[in-house]
Amino acid sequence: MKILFYHKDSPRISSSYGKCAREMWINRVSKHPKYRGDIAGYATVPATMYHDEMEGVRIYSNGGGDVMRGEDFLLPNYRDWKSDVYFTLMDPHIFDQTIKFARQGLINWVPHIPIDYYPIPPYVYAKLSSAMMVVATTKWGENILKYDPVSKEKKLDNVWGHIHLGIDKNLFKPSGDSKADIRKEYEGTLKSLHAKEDSFIITIVANNQIRKPFPEWLKSIQWFRESNPDVDVRLYIHSQQNIRDQWPLSEHASFFKLDDITRFADTYEYGTWRCYTDDVLSKIYGISDAVLIPALEGFSMPVIESMASGTIPIGLDVGPQKELMDPICPEFLVGVGSWVMNPDLRGKAIPNEKDIVDKLNKIANCDQDHYLKKLSSYAHKNFDWDDCIMPKFYKLLEDVESELDRRCVKIPEINTKEKISILK
Repeated sequence: MKILFYHKDSPRISSSYGKCAREMWINRVSKHPKYRGDIAGYATVPATMYHDEMEGVRIYSNGGGDVMRGEDFLLPNYRDWKSDVYFTLMDPHIFDQTIKFARQGLINWVPHIPIDYYPIPPYVYAKLSSAMMVVATTKWGENILKYDPVSKEKKLDNVWGHIHLGIDKNLFKPSGDSKADIRKEYEGTLKSLHAKEDSFIITIVANNQIRKPFPEWLKSIQWFRESNPDVDVRLYIHSQQNIRDQWPLSEHASFFKLDDITRFADTYEYGTWRCYTDDVLSKIYGISDAVLIPALEGFSMPVIESMASGTIPIGLDVGPQKELMDPICPEFLVGVGSWVMNPDLRGKAIPNEKDIVDKLNKIANCDQDHYLKKLSSYAHKNFDWDDCIMPKFYKLLEDVESELDRRCVKIPEINTKEKISILK
């Protein structure tokens, strides 16, 4: 079974997409005794930013066309790379040519998709119906792909299941038995955030996208700070400060009177997409008092990573974050303040700001050391790449291979002369 894998971000960065490409595919699948010879190639955003090879696996540019779809490489190269199946890790609503090729039987498409909106528009269900198998990144995503949670109407019958993203438990772990010990261990990291041992550090780890409720997060932190004048609040934002058509975060920090306590990532630069390594990020999680990310997220990797590092996350009481936190720390989930519908009919949840302030106060006044081992043990037991995630992923690959055999699939050859015209 030859596999062509397309992922949204480069495996060299620490976005959830990049981590999945790196940890799941390059570091594990491509080295697995059964599958290491089956990877026909990876494609990502324009590879001019990166080397052409990683861990011995070729990384192909998509040709510089639509960088968020990569569909301009699909048809010309799918048969050239002798691929039997086409895996994607990307938002499904943006695909166009992929859907046409799948419906025509030109590709066997298996999308591994995050669902970070509700409701799911009818056109998304229609696109996913052309896939051979659909894999969600959470149980919540799996359920709403199968059935509408309100009307109970059946939606897709080709949903394989769900596979979470994972963590390396040897990297994301507490470095001590208490927050005080961890801060002493990572004194340099503490100073880099202009924080002291008794500072209350709030960390936000989220890509700067307009769909993420940064204004509500910052407004809540402003309220918390103003209501606790004796607390030395520090804020670290692991994101790009200012991106065209996204949030002007440095201006927002100033507007909410947080600029004097806010530290942005030095090297999370738009255009180069470089950011801190997971080793540095794990230290930042470790010294933080709270990781604030209540939103309808498709992966919610910061929730898993912060828990693995022994730090309390503040999540949203709906969707993937509720799924991840309900079994271990439901008391730190915040309610939805309102729902907003995007122009493309994808719904977005806005967190309740007062709930966020309540949770920050709760963390500031609780025994955080009580949660340290409890949270890390839970995350290590359920989300370690090698122990928990990859066995399920290898089962998916076995099922895909069995389905190809069952169907006796033979992809028809594509006439070279038709390639350009079809892409148009």
